[in-house]
Formats: sequence, C-alpha cells, structure tokens
Amino acid sequence: YRKIAASSSSTGLPGDNTNALNIIKLAEENLSELGGKTFTGFYKGIVSDVATLTSSAYDSLTFDAKLLKEISMRRESISGVSLEEEAANLIKYQRAFEAGARIIKVTDELLQTVINL
Repeated sequence: YRKIAASSSSTGLPGDNTNALNIIKLAEENLSELGGKTFTGFYKGIVSDVATLTSSAYDSLTFDAKLLKEISMRRESISGVSLEEEAANLIKYQRAFEAGARIIKVTDELLQTVINL
C-alpha cells in the first residue's frame, strides 16, 4: 500500500492532517511562481492555450488543403487536355479543310471550263 504523508510530524500521530490541509491551502492560493494564479487557474490557462493552438493549427490545415485543391484545379484547367474539346476542334478543322478542298475543286473546274472555251 502507498503511504501518503498527510501529517507534518515524523511520528505520524493519528488525526494529524496538517500536510493535507497545507496542500489544499496551496491548491487554492495564488502563487507568484505561477504568475499570480492558482494551480487550477494555471492548469486552465495551459488547457486554454493548447485548445487555441490546436484550433489555429486545424484552421490553417483546412485553409491550406482548400488552397492546394484550388491551385491544383487551376493548373489542370490551364495545362490539362480535354479530349472532348480536342475532338470538337478536330471536327471543326476537318470541315474547314473539306470546304477549302471544295473551293479549290470548283475553282479548278471553272478554270478548265474557261481554258476549253
């Protein structure tokens, strides 16, 4: 069993709880070593600081993740190749080529007709 030194005397007289009372008094006392705070107030301050830092770190992480996603999406929109867009452009250029070929053919036929007159 553990023995707690609740008595201030080395003999440990029954009912002598001087040390226990001093510890309780110390727990409720403002201490200059703790910035004028009690043990409880000092502990609450540490917990509050840790909570604030944790919240700040989480907010920063969330912001950074959103920023990374946005930058990645912008990079993809600039450098990415859309197969649908490329296919549409290919069809458009093919039609323009066909129209140009028809113009050349008609011009050639007209020129042949003029030469044969």
